[in-house]
Amino acid sequence: FFSSRRRHTRFRNVTGVQTCALPILAALVDPRIYRRLFWFIYGGTLGLLVIVLGFSAARGSQRWIPLPFFTLQPSELGKVTMIVCLSIIVADGVRRGLKGWRLVTRAALLMLPPFALVFIQPDLGTSIVYVAITLTILTVAGLPGRILAIIGGSAAALEIGRAHV
Repeated sequence: FFSSRRRHTRFRNVTGVQTCALPILAALVDPRIYRRLFWFIYGGTLGLLVIVLGFSAARGSQRWIPLPFFTLQPSELGKVTMIVCLSIIVADGVRRGLKGWRLVTRAALLMLPPFALVFIQPDLGTSIVYVAITLTILTVAGLPGRILAIIGGSAAALEIGRAHV
């Protein structure tokens, strides 16, 4: 009993430190470095999401890569890399004068592969977070409200239709 409790406490503490430290460290890095490493960051995240599918499922889902001292959950790391990569792509699009649906398409094409890989694990919660990250970045980039409303309405209609099938 005590061993299990200690292990859980240690896991919770390590997870808490990672949750706080990763965004702080990410914010300290010069944005030009992210631009140079964009494909490495994005490709590495996709690679980890593909690798996790090869591990045995726990309670019907495949979310962890067992490493010697901890287990890695690529979908959680993917949240941070999704913010970084989408920010780069959307900022570049805005700088080039892309607006409206062209900007949405560019962001969606970047978000869809990791979204799909997380969705089939299955991890619906993190999949929804990826969509929320994308919509938030597009909102901050100045996407018109009517386009956001169309996207939101379409998503709601798809969910209602799926629930009745």
